[in-house]
Amino acid sequence: MIREGSNLRVYAEPDDQTIIDITEAAKKMNVSKADLILNALDQFLHPSDQTDSGIDQLRSEFDQIRAELDQTRSERDQARSDADKRWSELSNQKSEMNQLKRDLETLRSKNDQLLIKHDQLRSENDQAKNELIVLKKDIERYQDAIKLKDQHISFLEATVHQALEKLPKSLPPSEEEIKKKGWWRFWK
Repeated sequence: MIREGSNLRVYAEPDDQTIIDITEAAKKMNVSKADLILNALDQFLHPSDQTDSGIDQLRSEFDQIRAELDQTRSERDQARSDADKRWSELSNQKSEMNQLKRDLETLRSKNDQLLIKHDQLRSENDQAKNELIVLKKDIERYQDAIKLKDQHISFLEATVHQALEKLPKSLPPSEEEIKKKGWWRFWK
């Protein structure tokens, strides 16, 4: 049986974290640890009978801290989402960059091949030009030779014509003439 007004003591051994929490709460409320624990027990035993402004303040601060924690979690989740999005974009950009590098190497290879082919074609073109020059000179020599032959032929034709004019007409006529003119039969 407990008498009223008696100094009965109750002992408890809280863990280290609970002691730290009690100390901090007492400092915030500007009360001793003993008064804080007594007020807490009284509030626990008689919750509806008493409304303490300190407890209301703690509840308000607790609610505010909980709201800030929720806001911080929301910001953290948004930051994670943004980081994941940036990571995805970065990965896509790296992939595109690697593809562009491969395309660039392919184009460089094709360019090198085209340059080699261009050099070969230029060499073949130069060779063809040199052959064309030689062929043009050959054509000029052949044309000059043909002109000389034509001149010789003309000279020979003129000479034969002069010789035929100088020859006496006493030579027998050609067979065609003999046939046309029947009186040349004795030449046969």
